[in-house]
Order: sequence, then C-alpha cells, then structure tokens
Amino acid sequence: MKSKAKGVRRHVTIREVAKAAGASSLPEWIGNAWTQPGDLGASSHDFLNGACVDCMYLPLQALENEDAIIASALGIPGQLMQVRTLLHNGAGVTRDLLSLIATARDIPLDRLTPFEGRPIRTLYVEGFCGGAALPLGSVGTPRQDVHVPLAHQSAIAGVLLAAAAVRNALGLGGPGTQVTRIGSHLTQPAAKDPRGICICQDEDYREVYQHKYADVAAAR
Repeated sequence: MKSKAKGVRRHVTIREVAKAAGASSLPEWIGNAWTQPGDLGASSHDFLNGACVDCMYLPLQALENEDAIIASALGIPGQLMQVRTLLHNGAGVTRDLLSLIATARDIPLDRLTPFEGRPIRTLYVEGFCGGAALPLGSVGTPRQDVHVPLAHQSAIAGVLLAAAAVRNALGLGGPGTQVTRIGSHLTQPAAKDPRGICICQDEDYREVYQHKYADVAAAR
C-alpha cells in the first residue's frame, strides 16, 4: 500500500494502518471509575497531556493465567491441572476438591457444599471474589486484583464518575488527567506511564488524535 504526502511517495505498513484505525476510534474524553481495597475513585483522562486509561492499568509484571489465579485463590496451587481441566470442560466441582479447598483455606466444608457440582469459575467468582464462601474481611483474601466491591462502593464510584462527566461537559475540568480518590488523597494529577510503552506515548496515535480533534488540541 502506498500513499502520497507533499509529493513524496512512501510505503505504509500494515502495522501503521492498524494503528491509525485504532487511533481514529479514540474518544475525545474518557472517564473511568474503580473500586479496590483501601479506596475508590474516578479519573478524567486527557490523552495528550496526562495518563490515558491504558496508563492506569498497564501491568508491572507478567500476568498469571486464569487457571493459576483461580487455583491460588482457592488455596490449591498443587491442583493446577485439575483446575485447568474443570475450566476447559465446564464440569462441576467434586466433593473431594471442595474438601481440599476447605482444608487449605481453613473454612467449614458446609460453606462450600452449595457449590458442589457447579462450575469451578462459579465457585471462584461467587464464593471467593463475591464473599459467599470466604468473607471479604478475611486477611489477605480475596487478592486485590480479584476483589469484588460491595454495592454501595460501586455506587459511590459511579457518582464520582457522573460528576467528572458533568464537569467535562461544562468545560470545568482542569488541565491534564485528574484522579479523584475517596479513602486516601482527594484530587491529584496523573502522569503518563514512565516506561513510555503506552499508546498515548506513541507518535502515530498522538498524531491521529491531534488531527481528529484539531480544535481541542489547538485550544490546549
């Protein structure tokens, strides 16, 4: 594929085309809300001058596979292959496996028996992440990255997100990316990922964004 620009012909790679297509779908403004142990909040994102949403969630290390995450959460990392098989075929959790989990997590077996015969993902999501089998107040559990918030926490985060959207619509938002937290700091700026690996630091994405929102970029 070739294109002309200022009388100069250049080759455009498939990667550049894909990046341009992705960048062209970027919205002008993004709001995000979250909950986690310790705090909750909302963020208002400026793609050019602050952290975009991707910046906030880029992993700092290699991520575990789902089977390893679930086996660890259930306290049975030694049964990884059995967990993997159950995830693959959707078969129900056996009483023997529930007994192993109860022993490993030091919880009464009768808390787990309602999940007998049900998919292991259901046990993980409802029983451990949702607190049906393992209380959310247990020390160290569930892991922060699998924590499921209470309803009122999500509701408060939603209110903060709605307020951020109204501020943006009225042109009252501050410059750059702003993060509002309940539980620690209030409102503070958020910088781009220092490793320089995010799409908002990619020149192709930035160029397409600036072209798409030329008036907005010029005003800034």
